[in-house]
Amino acid sequence: MEATLTPTSALLLDKLFSEEVLTIDISNTIIFQEMAPCNSILRQCDISNDFFESLNITNTTTISFMRPNFYIKSMHNLRIEVFKTDIIFTYTLEECILERKINIFNSELKILHFNTLSIIHLENDYQMIKEIESDIEISVRNNILKYNNRNIILKRKVDCNDFNIIVNGKKIRKIIEQSFHFYDNLLLVEESIVAFIMKDSNVIFKVFMSI
Repeated sequence: MEATLTPTSALLLDKLFSEEVLTIDISNTIIFQEMAPCNSILRQCDISNDFFESLNITNTTTISFMRPNFYIKSMHNLRIEVFKTDIIFTYTLEECILERKINIFNSELKILHFNTLSIIHLENDYQMIKEIESDIEISVRNNILKYNNRNIILKRKVDCNDFNIIVNGKKIRKIIEQSFHFYDNLLLVEESIVAFIMKDSNVIFKVFMSI
């Protein structure tokens, strides 16, 4: 694989990922994925070809490597090349070219399956959820989303249906506070997993968190 990134795209990847080890799946589309050491947070970015300035896929593989910074100040672009044993990051700067060669190892993507999916808009619901200190029961019945504990019941109409979960109020509120300004205000909840989704025309970024 050989891909070229603009500074804007490179900076976005640095904002999305934070762990030392990054996994890339190279197929018809490119998937970046990382797992936190505690295995409770999984971040995945599905990238369309339009995200790259240029892209040439000559091999199909899944690799992991120690993640460098994708973005460097004053860079014009970043070229990423995947070889048999190495991945090479080549930064074109104003007056020079910087090349980083990093060892790779074979890997595989982590898979999380959702059997039931409900979509809750974070920005709409944040003001509601922050009023509840204790555990929150979130349920959807007859297109009515309901948050409640023993003393408070909050309701509004939604498009999804048939869903129920009980979560820790303080923990879910903290996750939302840290995330809803950055992502596309979509929260998917099922059993013990929360997933934040950011979407634009060429990137779908998912953060799965165990709660």
